[in-house]
Amino acid sequence: MRSTFNILFFIKKNEVKRNGLCTIMVRITIDGVYLQFSTKTDISRAYWITKQGRAKGCTQYADEINRQLDGIRTGLYMHHSRLRDKYKYITPLMLKKAFLTIEDKTKLGYQFSEQVKFFRSKTGKNIGSNTSFRYGLTWRRIQEFLEKEHNISDIQMERISLGFLEKFYTFMRKDLNYENNTAMKYMQRFSTIMSSLKNWD
Repeated sequence: MRSTFNILFFIKKNEVKRNGLCTIMVRITIDGVYLQFSTKTDISRAYWITKQGRAKGCTQYADEINRQLDGIRTGLYMHHSRLRDKYKYITPLMLKKAFLTIEDKTKLGYQFSEQVKFFRSKTGKNIGSNTSFRYGLTWRRIQEFLEKEHNISDIQMERISLGFLEKFYTFMRKDLNYENNTAMKYMQRFSTIMSSLKNWD
């Protein structure tokens, strides 16, 4: 019997967050059995096309969200194909675990936390609790920037550019009212993380 596999994006329209946005969910259905989980991306109900499962319009805001959803769809199809070659039966839970394990490693949040763990454990390069706290605080400021700029809480590593760094610096100066020296300390910690990731595998 031929196996069926479907992907559907929808929003939790009855669970509006304080910022007025709704979480975009993804539902994967294999042979009539489904499982759903968060895409970790939010959107306003006014910008969501239910029938298409996509953001409305041709704005940068809509393009960014649709790009993420396309990436999720592609990733799920890729992992489904790999699992199908390896196992006789595939369940939605198997696909979710395979997808999230790889997906998280490509995002800044995962890499940020992993590098901090590395700094704390490497012989001769341990960092104290205060320094660890500062790196954690840096990541929270980056998340605040992502939520304001793109309505997302994390971002693919490949999307970090010079323009991204410049906008983050401007965000700290204008939105957080940080002095230049304070903002530069955050930028230095961000730079340290990015530099450490160059040889990460």
